[in-house]
Amino acid sequence: MAMGRRLAGMVQEARRSFGAAGGGGEVENRSQPPDLPTEHDLSIALTAIRKRYVVGPVSTDILHGVNLEVPRGDLLAIMGASGCGKSTLMNIMGLMDRPSGGSCVIGGREVSAMTDDERSEHRNRSIGFVFQSSFLLPRLSAWENVALPLAYRGHATAAARLKAEEMLARVGMEARTEHLPNQLSGGQQQRVAIARALIGRPSIILADEPTGALDAQTAEEIMGLFISLNADDGVTAVVITHDAQVARQCGRVVRLVDGVILESPELSSPAAPRDAD
Repeated sequence: MAMGRRLAGMVQEARRSFGAAGGGGEVENRSQPPDLPTEHDLSIALTAIRKRYVVGPVSTDILHGVNLEVPRGDLLAIMGASGCGKSTLMNIMGLMDRPSGGSCVIGGREVSAMTDDERSEHRNRSIGFVFQSSFLLPRLSAWENVALPLAYRGHATAAARLKAEEMLARVGMEARTEHLPNQLSGGQQQRVAIARALIGRPSIILADEPTGALDAQTAEEIMGLFISLNADDGVTAVVITHDAQVARQCGRVVRLVDGVILESPELSSPAAPRDAD
């Protein structure tokens, strides 16, 4: 009971400091937990996506007609130089931002037809986010950080803890469920963040520079985890990166250049791990 009250009390702190990390943007606040998706049924289709930012009299075009399809079960890397709009594109794909023009279809639904509440619902139930920084709450243990998305949804503490421990075991962190973030290495913190992104059983994971703050060996381990999740669990994964070494580990690579998407077959690996089926 005390642990449950502690976790519930942290939800308000999480709303302020946790933000979109670990489940995407706004959170549900329901008295009864919703049914979670049981099928990996999300795909993304972007057509002529444009994004323009206007600040006073100055307008800046970031995306100039992006066309991109992400089939179910894809392991995709999006490469590009700093400032090219990779994060902007991820925010649009993750329903955290709206395009200025074009069509964005996610799971068979046109984004522009969704209300804000529908976008929030779809994001929280279908998309998991992993960022360069893990965004773990410092006062919560590893399992409590992972359980936060379920706490938002009204799940009982015992059930949320069980699921959190299962996810931590999935990413090799079963021996550190009670550790605080400052007791974990950078790679371990990122594993906890990945477990948190997975706990809602999303159909797609969007990872923005997930290895950018890690050393080479730890980065390879984290990418191996994404590859395993994609191959074994069928999770669609989109990895935003500027690192060619990271991109080569994905089955498909595209580049964002001058606001448009270009395929990069020279970096794409047809031998990337997949289910034999």
